[in-house]
Amino acid sequence: FNQVERNASAASAGMAAKMGGALAFLRTGLITLGVAAGAGLTAVTGMGLKAAASLEQTQKSFEALLGSAETGQRVFKELQQFAAATPFEFPELVGTAQRFFTFAENTGIAKANVKDFLTVLGNVSSVLGAGAFGMERVALAMAQISSTGRLMGDELLQISDALPGFNARLAIANFLGITQAEFAKRQAAGLIDAKTAI
Repeated sequence: FNQVERNASAASAGMAAKMGGALAFLRTGLITLGVAAGAGLTAVTGMGLKAAASLEQTQKSFEALLGSAETGQRVFKELQQFAAATPFEFPELVGTAQRFFTFAENTGIAKANVKDFLTVLGNVSSVLGAGAFGMERVALAMAQISSTGRLMGDELLQISDALPGFNARLAIANFLGITQAEFAKRQAAGLIDAKTAI
């Protein structure tokens, strides 16, 4: 019996050691998992706070660009709804909208018409596969046209590059009821003003 008892004690001690090692491994794994989950939650919370701060900053920017808190908040909400109903994400539309606000007034367009502008530009960009990046580049070219007060060749190239397949020269010539050759002469002479071009 003594021998059996010693063998049982040794087996029991061996199992206890193995179980202790497994429990220590499991405890380390759970601690590591807890730390990782905590870090993940911290990162998610941080991203959420940054996103909320970014939205608040965008809303304040709209309020400043549109001249009043009420108008800024209304347009901000309209753009959020617009983004929800289109393939474009709200952050993708913000830069284009802000550029629109900078040139709209100079060209006789009401700033409140930003949704109409984004709809037309978004439709053209989508059809041509240019996406939000193409929209932003066209808005930049339009802002440059507005700041110079007339249509320059560089901006035409920017628009054509941003919207592959769209002929800005032909579109403006058709709008004016003239040939492309006549348009080219007027444009080279600086006779196409920003309001007409945009």
